[in-house]
Amino acid sequence: MTGFGQVHWKKIRRMLDECADGYTVEDKMHRRWVRYQGHTYHLPLGEHGTRENPEIEVGYVKSMVRHLQIDQRCAKRALPQLR
Repeated sequence: MTGFGQVHWKKIRRMLDECADGYTVEDKMHRRWVRYQGHTYHLPLGEHGTRENPEIEVGYVKSMVRHLQIDQRCAKRALPQLR
């Protein structure tokens, strides 16, 4: 996994709203399934406890952007942590 640091889920959600029109999110027991253009990425829910706005490691977010084929320029503009 590449990258360091963490990003709050609400910021990731804003990036998806901006860069991945038509995405869906489904929360499962241990993962959050993000679907976009026929692809699915299983993003971790975050640390135990309240999961309203958990911090997700940057490496997972970068991997999700690549896997879902989200425009990387748009994602980096929305989340400077991805640079």
